[in-house]
Order: sequence, then C-alpha cells, then structure tokens
Amino acid sequence: MSGDPDVLTYLTDADDPRPGEGPLCVGDPVVVRQDARGGKLEAWSAATGRKLGSLPPAESAALSGLLANGADRLRGHIAALVPRPRLMGTGRIHILVTDRV
Repeated sequence: MSGDPDVLTYLTDADDPRPGEGPLCVGDPVVVRQDARGGKLEAWSAATGRKLGSLPPAESAALSGLLANGADRLRGHIAALVPRPRLMGTGRIHILVTDRV
C-alpha cells in the first residue's frame, strides 16, 4: 500500500480447520481477495490456500478501493488469534493487511 498505514481487522465466519490441517499461528501469511462474485473480501492462508474467513462489510468496502487500483490481492499476516469461550470452534482471527500484491 506503499506509504499507507497498515489496516488491522478481524474475520467473520472463520472456517474451522479440516482434518489434517495444522493450527493457525500468529505471523502466518494471509492473502486478501474478493470472493468469486466480486463482492466481499475474503482472507486465505498464503501457505496452505485454506479460506480463513471474510472481512466485515465496512473494512471490505474500504479496502476494495485498493483492489480497484490495479491490485487483485492484498497481503498481510495473522496478528492475533482470540479463542472463543469454552474453546468451542475457531476463535476470532485478527489480521494485519500490509501491502498490495
């Protein structure tokens, strides 16, 4: 994003890992791109190709403008993993979006 500040956001509807997939870790690289219909932005693991979840509507709208300027993806990493109460399912995934790809 060349000089623009980094954007910290979280993911909604985080997908649970499939059997055999390793756990997520803080620092794991993430790629953010539009969904197949060109609407909301989704975060994907850059290492495994696993869908991690979707960005909230406000952040998705704000960052979509960066994709309209010639980039088709944004790069970032997992900044925090916040467990759910009673450790049920995937917790909240926070990502830091740092650059266009």
